[in-house]
Amino acid sequence: MKLESSAFKNGELIPKKHTYDGQDISPALFWSEVPTGTKSFALIMEDPGAKIGIWRHWAICNISKEVRNIPENSTPEKCHLIRNHFGKREYGGPCSPRGTHQYLFKLFAINVDKLDHLNEVSCQSLIEKHVIDKGYIDTKFGFPSFPILW
Repeated sequence: MKLESSAFKNGELIPKKHTYDGQDISPALFWSEVPTGTKSFALIMEDPGAKIGIWRHWAICNISKEVRNIPENSTPEKCHLIRNHFGKREYGGPCSPRGTHQYLFKLFAINVDKLDHLNEVSCQSLIEKHVIDKGYIDTKFGFPSFPILW
């Protein structure tokens, strides 16, 4: 499955517009090459290199199998938003304290119409039990680490 964004390409920096220091709005995403048997989608955006471990910025489950894109600053209809590590059920853009961090947008093709009993803890494990295929965008954002001058 192929996941893309009109705001950046795989391996590129996330534009400031989509970060906490910018407008903090979600980027437009679209996908193709969906496998046969897909009954719904799930999307997770995370920072795997955060000090606490994996930091979830955005998580959406139960996206209709008919959907092939999420426009900028929006959420698909009738989906289920999972609370992110900011404590909100919405997109929370990158906010790297120092240095450059990796951010992964992961789209999962799911073999059930609806994932039930979703919460912040079980989100990833429930998704992984029903994955047919996945696509991702590996991107980054951050501030340069300047050397300390003595």
